[in-house]
Parts: sequence; structure tokens; C-alpha cells
Amino acid sequence: AEQYTTTVKPIDRFVSRFDELLVAGSLDGGGKSEKPRRMRDLEDATIALVGGGAGGTELCLALHHRLSTVEKIRGLQIVLYTRGVILSSQNTYARRAMRDIFKRRNIRLVENAHVLEVLEGKLRFEDSKKAVVEESFDHCLWCTNASPASWLKNSGLEVDSKGFVLVNEYLQSVSHPDVFAAGDCATIRGHPRPKAGVFAVRQGAPLMENISRKLQGGLNLRNYTPQVKYLSLISVGNKYAVGLRGGFGFQGEWVWKLKNWIDTKWMAKYTTEVRDSLLMMTNQNAKAGE
Repeated sequence: AEQYTTTVKPIDRFVSRFDELLVAGSLDGGGKSEKPRRMRDLEDATIALVGGGAGGTELCLALHHRLSTVEKIRGLQIVLYTRGVILSSQNTYARRAMRDIFKRRNIRLVENAHVLEVLEGKLRFEDSKKAVVEESFDHCLWCTNASPASWLKNSGLEVDSKGFVLVNEYLQSVSHPDVFAAGDCATIRGHPRPKAGVFAVRQGAPLMENISRKLQGGLNLRNYTPQVKYLSLISVGNKYAVGLRGGFGFQGEWVWKLKNWIDTKWMAKYTTEVRDSLLMMTNQNAKAGE
């Protein structure tokens, strides 16, 4: 698939490729109102996106917002293909809300599409009726679920059925107690969870503490159990988002504001530019309220 698709992961490579797709090339006519040549090449084009998890869904809706709403590219068709149902790891509200949003925005959703092969400009998949279908595209983006690094299965570490490192409640390899693993590369035995940042970020503190304790003799390692209920916030473009927790769901502009605040606050811990920007926004809001 790599030959004819643009993979979303790693993200830095995708961003540069996406920018190249949108703005590379010179302006025809030289007028400031003209779109770059590559941008106009997207008119009446079809963009296929494979992957109906949270990442693929969010990317699909962000693409639609950027290209159709901001850039106003005419005749653009965006199609999302997912092997099962959209947002299969989320609740019923999530799937119902996303199907409705996709319909309102004229984004085609193809569920239960098992991709068999990606050819030049064509996607071959098996549909829900087990029939093999072939559909054309101009650009294809690949955003499927997290997959383990290929070297893990040959490392000697015990892995789960999908190839992720199997760890205990101390984030410690069940086969090699001197090895610790956390985040997307690992599965906690007895506590399977989706590969999502909401779990990975909470593993940092117990991971650091247990490695430290292991180096000091390995006594009294800290137990870590991932939360069962967690908040998911999915941006759908146009400063609108869908929120999920347990079996409940909600949506609106206020949900996007909440997501933006949480994300910005988190990034501010690691990026001085974001932190400075957040401080500036806070000061501006304070002055506006005076």
C-alpha cells in the first residue's frame, strides 16, 4: 500500500507530504486570488482515506473542513473506508453522531470494507456482502490502527496475539522482568485497552517510578491499572467536536473549546511557543474583561 498511498504515521512525514500536495507549484497568472496549481488540481478529485478509528475519522473531517470550507475546492469528494464500523471501539452514540455528520457534510462512508490491495489510483476491497469491489481515487491517505514494530516478535519478549509487548500491572515484561514497556507498544495482561494517548500519558509516572525502584532492588513496585471509563473528544472541523464517556455522548462548539483547552494546556508543558501563546491569550482575555 505504501507505494500508492500517503501514510499518516509518522505524523511529521505526513505533514510535509500534505503541504506539498496542497501548495507546491507556482501560481498560474500570478494573481494573489489564484489558488496554487496543485490546489486547483484537487478540483473534482477523489481523496480516499483508509481507517475508521478516532484518528482516521478526525483526519477525514479535518480534511473536509480545510479543503471544502477553507480552501473552497469545487467538486471534491472525500471517502472514508473502514474495515468494520466507524469508531468500533467507541459507544453507539459516537457511531450514530459520526454517520450523521458525514451525511450532512456529503462525505461518503464505506463501512465493513476489507481492503485487499491498493493499486495505482485504485482501491480493491471486499464489501459487507463479500463481493470484491474496485474504486478509483486521486489521492489515498492511510490511517489505520496502531501496529507493533516488526522487530518485537523476534525480540524474545512475550507478545500478545497482535504482536504488542505483554506486560503485567507494573508495566514489566511478563517474560523478561528487567524490561519495561508502556504506551502503544504494550498490552497490559488482563486489562486490554484501545491504543490511545489517554492511557499512554498516565503510564509515564508509574513507569518512571518502577524503573527507579527496580534499579534499587526491585521491591514494592507500583501497581498500575488503566481506567475503564475515559473521556474521548473528537474534533469534527469548524470548531465543533463530539465528546464521549462511558455509554454517554455530547457534542457542540463548547466541546471543541474544551478539547482545545485540554490539548493546548498539555502541549504547553513541552513547547515554549505554545506556552507563550497560551499566556498571551490569557492576558488578552483578562484585558478584554477589564
